[in-house]
Amino acid sequence: MAIKTENIIKQGRTNPNNFWCDYKVYQLLEDNTLIFASGGIEDLEQTELVRAFIKRNKKTYHNL
Repeated sequence: MAIKTENIIKQGRTNPNNFWCDYKVYQLLEDNTLIFASGGIEDLEQTELVRAFIKRNKKTYHNL
């Protein structure tokens, strides 16, 4: 029996433009596009999960 782990997406506390998913960081830019920032190799499935999270929760770029 395989244990399935759920991808949990969290928004950064000190920088709300950063989103974490499985120890990978995605950054929301001024034009509300999402880029892979760090944490290894980009996984397109996780990138789409983060995009869906941002859209579902109506997140936008925060000018710090």
